Amino acid sequence: MNTNNNQRYPAEENYIGNQLKQRLEIDEATKEYLSDIRLKTLVENALDVIMILNTDGTIRFLSKSAKKISGNDPEQIVGKNIIDYLHPSDKGKFKTRFSALIQDKTKTDYSNFQVKHKNGKFRYFESISKQIVDPEDGPCVMVNARDVTINAFSQQVLEKSKEQLSVAQKIAQVGSWEWDLRQDVVRWSKELQRIYGTLKGRLITDYRGFMRYLHPGDREYFTSIVNKALDDKKQFQIEYRIIRTDGEERKILARGEVILDEKNVPEKIIATGQDITDLKNAERHLMEYSEQLKTYNAKQDMIIENERIQIARDIHDELGQMLAVLKMDVFLLKENAQQAMGEKLAAGFNDDIRSIFGRFDTLINSVQRITTNLRPEVIDDLDLVEAVKWQCKEFERHYSIDCNFVSDYSYKKDMIKEYKNSIFRILQQALKNISEHAEATKVKVKIAMTEDLFTLKVWDNGSGIKGDEVMHPNSLGLLSMRERSHYLGGDVTIVGKKNEGTTVTLEIPVNEIIFKY
Repeated sequence: MNTNNNQRYPAEENYIGNQLKQRLEIDEATKEYLSDIRLKTLVENALDVIMILNTDGTIRFLSKSAKKISGNDPEQIVGKNIIDYLHPSDKGKFKTRFSALIQDKTKTDYSNFQVKHKNGKFRYFESISKQIVDPEDGPCVMVNARDVTINAFSQQVLEKSKEQLSVAQKIAQVGSWEWDLRQDVVRWSKELQRIYGTLKGRLITDYRGFMRYLHPGDREYFTSIVNKALDDKKQFQIEYRIIRTDGEERKILARGEVILDEKNVPEKIIATGQDITDLKNAERHLMEYSEQLKTYNAKQDMIIENERIQIARDIHDELGQMLAVLKMDVFLLKENAQQAMGEKLAAGFNDDIRSIFGRFDTLINSVQRITTNLRPEVIDDLDLVEAVKWQCKEFERHYSIDCNFVSDYSYKKDMIKEYKNSIFRILQQALKNISEHAEATKVKVKIAMTEDLFTLKVWDNGSGIKGDEVMHPNSLGLLSMRERSHYLGGDVTIVGKKNEGTTVTLEIPVNEIIFKY
């Protein structure tokens, strides 16, 4: 018999074929088994909730991760309807979307729902759902859900913050804008859109479009301020006008800041825009009223000064002359008495007569002092420096309080009479307050003039005025000083320190002062 080792008989071939087939079947079964194990392990250890729902919404399968998120064991929930665990506000939405999934096998649904926790509270989930076909149990819906409660609450807080910011911006009439320098995109807040009148129109999102709203007369100025801020990498502030889409002109106050990237290169500008139109109008009306008030006060001062002059003249002409005549009559009476009674007998009345003459002199001096206070002639005869110096000497002589005068005033032009009068009256009132209330032993008066500012300062070393006394409505002297300073276009400040004295400062911008020509 001739044999060949490579030759195989049919029976042998069948045997080997069957063995290979069996081995392949075992390998496929092993692979399927291992695949099931891996899938099961993956599902059971997934962080997301994996759920299979029957077409009526009952829960067929629920992954173990559901317990960590919902607090319920999957075994307790399987067989129950998912609708029972949804928030009442989400049930209608779920039914609509779930029904659409059942009707359309190709549809994938992306939804957000609130699911009830075991503790009674609801948690937020985002889900992906799709219909599949189970070979054994038929059609069903597989759901992959993720707990996004923290994100949802964060989003709610963010939305609430945005809403509060929007309301605050509307109340304050302050909007905001952001210019992305790299993309040339301008983002507007709703309030800024309202201010510019763009809510009903097409919103411009590039910088050139933003600039088109600016008043033509302010565009160059606005650009120069923004460019300087970019060069300096600093904050900026600017007032400018805009033309709204309805043609109305408004005034805007912008405050902005340049934001730099990690290389210290400007990448954006963030700014606020406040509608100050009404504020500016009110400010203009207030300035007009202030000017009217200053004019009224000036007229009142003129009336008062004229009345002072008239009263001083009447006192000097009538009372002063009457006292002088009366003094002369007493002197003549004395002479006649000496002749009639004899010098020896009349000598007994000499002391009384000298006393009477002394009283006459006192009265005459008082009349002169009153008339001088009412209308010091030095105001007309001397310049401001000499008039202030004279007043300081008079104060020192009359009240026996050391009064030192210092001048740093070298302006060649003298002020007009009305301004000089008001400054002099403020000085008089300050010195009067010291004599009546300060209990001071030393006073210093200084006037100074720079290119921009005139200053009058009065210091004393007395008890010091109290804070509540400075603005007290009954402090008529202080009130008159403030009113006069406002008429002059300046301001008076009064600062006191206990047992260290009081400082009165009058400051007037030079451009407010009217000088003689």
